[in-house]
Amino acid sequence: SGVVVMGVQPVSPAGRAGLKELDVIVEFNGDRVYDIVDLRKKLYTKNVGDKVKIKYLRGGKEKTTEVKLTRSQLGS
Repeated sequence: SGVVVMGVQPVSPAGRAGLKELDVIVEFNGDRVYDIVDLRKKLYTKNVGDKVKIKYLRGGKEKTTEVKLTRSQLGS
């Protein structure tokens, strides 16, 4: 389970945090991510400017990064 990243703009917060296309997000702030609906629900509990920890898989290896949320990520 998780969410496959389908694209990342290099100048976006996700891009600056190191996320890349085809990474699989598996945790959001320590909570397991099951699918895109689950990830969106978790995002909606946060505010612009919040920093969140994202655990993801790339090439079979687990990695962690921190992302500072922006208005576009929160759908505002």
